Order: sequence, then C-alpha cells, then structure tokens
Amino acid sequence: MLSLLDIFVNVTASTLLTQFVALTATFFIAWWYLLAMPVLGVLVRHRADYIPMPPRGLLEDGLLGYGYLQAAAAAVPRSNLVARVYRIEGLGGFYKGIVPSILTTLINVLAKLLKFVLCLHWNLGPHTPRTDAVLDLALALLLIPLRTLTTRAITTPHACALLSPAERVAPWLLYQAPGVAPAALLAAAAPALALPRPLAAALATTLKVLATRLALQRQGLDEDIYSGKDTADAVLAVRSRVPYTSLTDCARRIVREEGVGALFRAWEVEALKFLLW
Repeated sequence: MLSLLDIFVNVTASTLLTQFVALTATFFIAWWYLLAMPVLGVLVRHRADYIPMPPRGLLEDGLLGYGYLQAAAAAVPRSNLVARVYRIEGLGGFYKGIVPSILTTLINVLAKLLKFVLCLHWNLGPHTPRTDAVLDLALALLLIPLRTLTTRAITTPHACALLSPAERVAPWLLYQAPGVAPAALLAAAAPALALPRPLAAALATTLKVLATRLALQRQGLDEDIYSGKDTADAVLAVRSRVPYTSLTDCARRIVREEGVGALFRAWEVEALKFLLW
C-alpha cells in the first residue's frame, strides 16, 4: 500500500506537471497571438474591403457618381493597409478581435482533446475520416458566433456596435445570417474533398472572403450601421447597399461589382498554408 508520503508526492508531482503544462500553453498562446493577430487582422480587413469597379466608360469621361467616389476614397490599397491601420487605430488596432479569437482557439483545442478521448480512450467510436468530418462540421457550427464577432471586431470602427439590438436580445440570430452557416460548413467539409493543393487553396480563400463579407451584415437592422456615426476612424470601406441574401448571391455580387479577383484576395497565404501543412 502507498504511504501518505507517497500519495502526497504523487499528487504534488501531478499538480506541478499540470501547472507547468498550463503555463507553457498560456505562454505559447500569448506569443502566438502577439505575432499572429496583426497578420490575421490585416487579412480580414483585406478580404472585407469593398472596392467597386468603376462603371465602364465613366472613368475616362469624369462622370463617376458620388457613391462610387466615396467608396473608392475609403477603399484601401493593399500595400498601404498596414500603414493605414497603424495611422488611424494605432498599435492596438492590430489586436482588435483578440478575445473572441483566443476563445475560438481554446474551444478548438478542447474539441481536439475531446475527440481524442472519445475515439481512443473510451472506444465510443472508430477514429475514421468520417468521424472527423462529422465532428469538424459540428465544431464549425458551434464557432459561428465567435468567428462572426472576431470579424466584426477587426473591421468595425469604434463608433459602431458589433451586434445589432436584435442580435443582443436574440444571439441565435447570428446563425440565421444569410450564407454564414453554409460558408462555415463548406469550409469545414472542404478538406474531405482531397483537392489538389492549388484548387484547395483557391476554394479556402473564396470561402473565407464570402464568410467575411456575410459576417459583417447585422440582422434586424433597417438602416446601415454607419448611419449617423462618426466613421472617421474607418480603415476600410464596407458595402452598405442592398445586403447579400445568400452565399451564392454574395459571390455573384462580388464578381459583378468588384471583379473575380476579389474572391481570391490573399490566395497566396492559403497556398502557403497548404504547402507547409
């Protein structure tokens, strides 16, 4: 039988190991977000930026309407986006959305651990690609509110609210936003298609652009979120005309208003991820 001293030593060692793992994980997450959050913020802003194409022929004739000129003035060239964020929002602007982003990461980690326990330790089901796909789809649905809040926190000026009054009363409206759930499910299911890496990167990029645009649409609002607000600190232009009604409508309108290239913004970043992982 174990003596009281042996039990004390075992419990102490286990507690110290748990604390060491927790501190190591906290240190890793802190450094990761210190470096990665600015990159994520720039990518999200770049995908959300609304830069409409000028009507054909009007550019040469100097007959562009005020609406386009206003949007074009607010639109940010990619090469100047980092400098504009720093100039308007300061260093803190690169860390907008860090809280929901960290919560998303923690839930992802806990979900991976839960999947490991269920599939290997408790033998509640085989560890197969099909099981992984089902769990990934469930996780994608669970994380929709946090990912929506991350996108809005990064792109929304301080004068505007992240949630509409209706969404604050009924948070489940975030799940009913047109096209958001289909975009999340398609992104989660895409790895199972086993596409060639260039095509997989292109599909992932397109889905992220669509998900970003759709996440910005507040539910239950009869007017633009910028109406009557001081948006002098707006880093990018947001589409404020007729809202997107679905995932396919979003893709069609982006192509018609901004060109096909807008669907593949930051494609090279996704290609690098597929190359490395």
